[in-house]
Amino acid sequence: MSPGNRAEILLNGDEIFPVQLAAIRAAQATITYAQYSVSEGRSVPAIVAALADRCRAGVRVSVLLVHDLL
Repeated sequence: MSPGNRAEILLNGDEIFPVQLAAIRAAQATITYAQYSVSEGRSVPAIVAALADRCRAGVRVSVLLVHDLL
């Protein structure tokens, strides 16, 4: 944590997704998005669309997705 930052505990996808999407849409300079596991659902297309929109707006976006196949 750095001065001026904050942390909020979010318990499940219903709490995480709206906050995550709002943060992506609000980004103005850079986004570093890392996720361990990705599963199909309504959140995936919305996150991809928001990241693509930020790219088109000139925001530098880096994405790391890790999926354990075992």
